[in-house]
Amino acid sequence: TERRVVGCAGDYYSDFKWSDMIARHEASGFPISVLAGHSAAVEVAAVYDVREDGSVASFSRPEKSTAEDLINIGAYVFDPTVDVLRALYAVLPKDPTDLMLGDDAIISSFIQSGLVGAIAMEGTHFNINTPNAYEALRQTVSSSVS
Repeated sequence: TERRVVGCAGDYYSDFKWSDMIARHEASGFPISVLAGHSAAVEVAAVYDVREDGSVASFSRPEKSTAEDLINIGAYVFDPTVDVLRALYAVLPKDPTDLMLGDDAIISSFIQSGLVGAIAMEGTHFNINTPNAYEALRQTVSSSVS
C-alpha cells in the first residue's frame, strides 16, 4: 500500500504512548521499529540483542527470560521501503497455500538485513503469551492499586 503500518499483538500490556513510539521510530532511521522493554521473567519470550545504535543484532528464545532482558512486547512500526519489501519477499512462500511460515522467519530476515531498530521504553511491559506472564501482570496491577 506504500503506507506505514502500525500494528500490535493482541496479547500485551504496556503503558507506552503510540505518539512517543512513532516519534522515536521516525528519529531512529530504521524502517522497522519494535517495542522492547523489561518485563517479568517468563518461559516464552523473544529476547533482543540490541547494539549501541539501537539496531537489533539478533533475537533468541531462551527457556526463560530474565527481568533484565530486553524482550519483544508486541508493538511494531513498519515503513514500506524497498529494502523491507525485498526482505519480506525473500521469505514469503512461493505457494500462497503454504501458510506454515512463522513470524520468526520474517523478523529474522528483517534483522539480518539490518532493518530493525528497538524502541526501548520505560514503563510497565508484559507480553502476555503464557499463564505465568498473565499472573505476573495481574500481581503487578493488583499491587499498584492496593
